[in-house]
Amino acid sequence: MNGKLTTEKVERIKSLYGETALEQYLNAENVVKGMDLSQSDRNYRIGQSYGKGCNSYTMQQHKHINQIVTDTEPTQEDINKIADEAAKAILG
Repeated sequence: MNGKLTTEKVERIKSLYGETALEQYLNAENVVKGMDLSQSDRNYRIGQSYGKGCNSYTMQQHKHINQIVTDTEPTQEDINKIADEAAKAILG
């Protein structure tokens, strides 16, 4: 983990995804820790560790918790920049 897991982060994860979300996330990360896997295999194993198989909600939740834990959540500025670039690409 790059970021420090603070009380605020733990509470935020619990409020967004439930009381056991952080434990599930950590269990999933431990399943793939140290393995040299393709992204597809990594996603599959993470999905399996949640007990639901690999579905988009599980992967989105896992990714967002990872962003919270590692301090890599996009800022509003990042989001605006991406939206501006997309609009330019679409509108020409």
